[in-house]
Amino acid sequence: MCADEQVQFIGRIQSHGLLFALSEPDLIVRQVSVNVSAYLGISPQLILGGSFEAILRSQQFESFQYQALSGEPMGSALLSLAVGSNTIAMHCVSHRHDGVLANPA
Repeated sequence: MCADEQVQFIGRIQSHGLLFALSEPDLIVRQVSVNVSAYLGISPQLILGGSFEAILRSQQFESFQYQALSGEPMGSALLSLAVGSNTIAMHCVSHRHDGVLANPA
């Protein structure tokens, strides 16, 4: 049952959230939740293999990159995701698992 799972190991993404799995240290998107197209208007195939910077604005990406590469635990952060010329704000909690940085938003 989903309610009994630890948040960082949840088996699926809630309908109001997104998941990005990034390789380190390059922060390339290796996996993404299927519902990304509903929120960002971009198919998962166009996001996979690209930099997470394409999803975040440049200044925000630099801050995220600095925190991710510092090796320090990453807490919850409010991120603005690029949606064409607009943005949507989502809370992001990052964690590492099996050599992948996962960012459920």
